[in-house]
Amino acid sequence: MLLWKRGEDFLTVGTQVVDRSGRMSLESGPNGNVLIIALAEQEDAGNYTCQISTNRPSELQHSVKIRSELVVLLLLLLLLSLLLLLLLSLKTFL
Repeated sequence: MLLWKRGEDFLTVGTQVVDRSGRMSLESGPNGNVLIIALAEQEDAGNYTCQISTNRPSELQHSVKIRSELVVLLLLLLLLSLLLLLLLSLKTFL
């Protein structure tokens, strides 16, 4: 049986999602189930464990990082500023 955990908290057991946030779901992949976190937030960052429960349990650790919308917006503003500077410099050059 495949389990997804965060810390000691079980998120899924087999094909059933037991997390109560309503943002976790499973998608079937070629190598098993993939854990999906909808509308991921900074609090979702951390280590997740995919565990196969057999006579000899084995597990894989996954580290999740969340990129903030603010960082993305700041990068977009920076790119727009650079583009504006480039256009202004081209205008004065021509």
